Amino acid sequence: DMDMSGGMGGSKSYEMEFLTVAEEKSKSVGGLETMEFQISMFDSIPYDVQAEMLVESIQAEDEGGEQMDQLVDMYKQQDVEGLFTMLGENDETVMEYEDMLVSGRNKNWIPVMEEMMRSEPVFFAVGAGHLGGQNGVIRLLQRAGYTLKPISHKGGEGIRTKQRF
Repeated sequence: DMDMSGGMGGSKSYEMEFLTVAEEKSKSVGGLETMEFQISMFDSIPYDVQAEMLVESIQAEDEGGEQMDQLVDMYKQQDVEGLFTMLGENDETVMEYEDMLVSGRNKNWIPVMEEMMRSEPVFFAVGAGHLGGQNGVIRLLQRAGYTLKPISHKGGEGIRTKQRF
C-alpha cells in the first residue's frame, strides 16, 4: 500500500521530502541520469532474471520489517560499509548485475557531480546502496580529490558534504 508521501507501507519517502523542501525554497532539481537511462539498463537483463528480481523484491517487502529496521539503524549510524555488505548479501540476483546497476553508474556520476559542483553548492541524494564499497560514491569522490565529512541532521540521518581539498 502506498502512503500519501509516496512510500511503501507507511514508510518515509525521503525523495518526496527532499522535493518538497526544494520546492519550498525555490531550488532547482535535477538528476545524475535520466529516467530513460534507468529503464534502458533493464533491456540488457533477461526477462527471467528481471522476474526473479521482482519476486525477490516482493518477498523482501513481506519479510522485511526487522531487516528494514536494521538497515535504517545502520544508515543512521553512518555504517555505509555494513549497509553495502548487507544489501549485497540479501539480493544475489542484483549482485550478478552489480557492475551495471551500481558500480558502473557510480563511476558515471562522479564527473557529472564534479561539473554540477563547479558552479554552486549542490545537495546530492543517492540510494544508500550506492555509498559504500570500493566503487561506492564515497570512495570514488575521495579518489577524485574530495574530502567528505559525515554530518548528522535531525535524529541522526547521515548526510555528507563534498568539499575540495
